[in-house]
Amino acid sequence: MEKEEWREDEEEEREKAVMFSGFISLDYLECDEKCEDFPDSPRPLSETRTLTASELLLNNMFDNDEIEESDKFFQSLPRHLRLVFALYNTMVSKSEMLCYFVIILNHMVSASLLSLILPILIFLWAMLSVPRPTKRFWMTAIVYTEMIVVVKYFFQFGFFPWTTSAYRGINADRPFALPNIIGVEKKYGYVLFDLIQMLALFFHRSILKVLMGMVVSVTSYRIY
Repeated sequence: MEKEEWREDEEEEREKAVMFSGFISLDYLECDEKCEDFPDSPRPLSETRTLTASELLLNNMFDNDEIEESDKFFQSLPRHLRLVFALYNTMVSKSEMLCYFVIILNHMVSASLLSLILPILIFLWAMLSVPRPTKRFWMTAIVYTEMIVVVKYFFQFGFFPWTTSAYRGINADRPFALPNIIGVEKKYGYVLFDLIQMLALFFHRSILKVLMGMVVSVTSYRIY
């Protein structure tokens, strides 16, 4: 009876630790089968590795009715809807690469000095940062994109010499005209890809804020 009560108390404590922190020791799990026959035997004192939440779910380390019902509901959804969810999860997991792709695509379409700054920062700052770019880089990219949108909007007014109909009729298709090189020429859809770039940057920023909130909550739980 005492051994059974000890085993039940140990299982309850382990389930609480998994639900709150989301991590569990690999050696602790491996020795469960060995320690069932000998509950009084000590745990191994070797280096441990923490399992991620996906590994816990794939290995079925603990039973949860809500997770099983959620899995059944997801499997019952139409295939095209599950594809949409999968694409969204891919965007969330690779939001950093999505921002890089949109910034480089914006420069390929615009090809101006204003759009050249961020690709240079990507290759000389972001991709050289280990393990990932800092908050300062993402705030710099967001502020610079907002400044580009304001500058391009300001130069769409007709009181500048290069925004007149006569000048644009002659130099609109000349790539080496000074306004075209700088990126302040007047044209239709002048800020479309800049807005898409800003949307991708804010999407990545929102994901980072959620992840930082999760890290802070887990850290505070472990401390207190």
